[in-house]
Amino acid sequence: MAYKISGDLDRNADIIVIDQATWSVELINNTASPDEYALASGISTGTKIVFGRSKESGKVLAYGNVAPVYESSPLSGDVGVFGGGSTNEGATFSMSYINIPVSSNSLEFGDLSSPRYWLGATSNGSSNRGVWAGGVSNSTSSELNLTDYVSLASTGVASVFGQLTEYRSWISAMSNKANNRGVFCGGTHEIEVYPNDVLHNTIDYITISTTGNAQDFGDTATVLTGFATASNSTLNRGIIAGGQSVAASNTFINTIQYVTISSASSAQDFGGLITAKKSRGAVDNGTNDRALFMAGFAYDEGFIYLNTIEYITVSTTGNSTDFGDMAYPSTHVQGVSNGTGNEAVFSLYHEDYTWYETVNISSTGNSVESSYWEAYYLTPDVAAATANA
Repeated sequence: MAYKISGDLDRNADIIVIDQATWSVELINNTASPDEYALASGISTGTKIVFGRSKESGKVLAYGNVAPVYESSPLSGDVGVFGGGSTNEGATFSMSYINIPVSSNSLEFGDLSSPRYWLGATSNGSSNRGVWAGGVSNSTSSELNLTDYVSLASTGVASVFGQLTEYRSWISAMSNKANNRGVFCGGTHEIEVYPNDVLHNTIDYITISTTGNAQDFGDTATVLTGFATASNSTLNRGIIAGGQSVAASNTFINTIQYVTISSASSAQDFGGLITAKKSRGAVDNGTNDRALFMAGFAYDEGFIYLNTIEYITVSTTGNSTDFGDMAYPSTHVQGVSNGTGNEAVFSLYHEDYTWYETVNISSTGNSVESSYWEAYYLTPDVAAATANA
């Protein structure tokens, strides 16, 4: 974690950091000098007890209970941020980021306010605020309506934004970018007692640059979970594609719906996807007016994992068209793009690794497998991602 503890010191000393929750030594620093000190290696969240031990006399000086502060770093260019998800130990609050186009393995961004997975995320684009909403914690559904926000201009820790109108997970989100409205659609509740899940047709909205609770926007045509969302940015049209429409079943739909993001109302029919499927990813190129839907899984006497990519022109209506294929079949893919720059990056999980594939949204063709991968063990099947474009 990029957390630091800092303060003032009037003599050479060793600094010892004890985690108050476990009473275990978290860090011993042997290089602290007089004046200001900052310890930024190996510090995790939670209250600490900090001691200084004089190098000259061996005298121990207590510095009391302190809370580490996240060491923020400014970001530049187009970035995509992934937050939440799961590891082998359960839900995580970790966040990572990549540059677009991807030029390295993912880098540490910060933390959500609490660990969760199966959440949704969106942003107001170049205005640099990202919002994450909903999700499931490891052991309780008490945080399923929580929304967090971060500045996408620098790394850092998320702050609480407010609450959704209902407790739910497996939601998807979209926005009209600089027009500053974020929309959260559908989802599932009571995931811990599957197969008795409750599916939702709820659509909420927020004003991204403020904080506060979400308000009712309208409804999707059916209760829905495991679908994909996209938009054409400030042109104000949002897209809802595919998903599962009946709880505890393999009833997947190919329906595409649309809303006018700037005006609260229920979704209307747009057309159909080539394949009825669930848990696909989506990207768009903003006002250039194209959205892609990739991967996911279908059902035909068993689950079929797909590698197909389809596209639509967002401002029209009609059925999707074949775009190309991903390198590997996958499900729960997360996508980010740099908007009108037309460069998209997909994060996918395959054979115990999470890596990236890239595509140019304005063309057609197969995606290109990247040589870079997710370095912070976030699995994209249950994380959420957004970008600053």
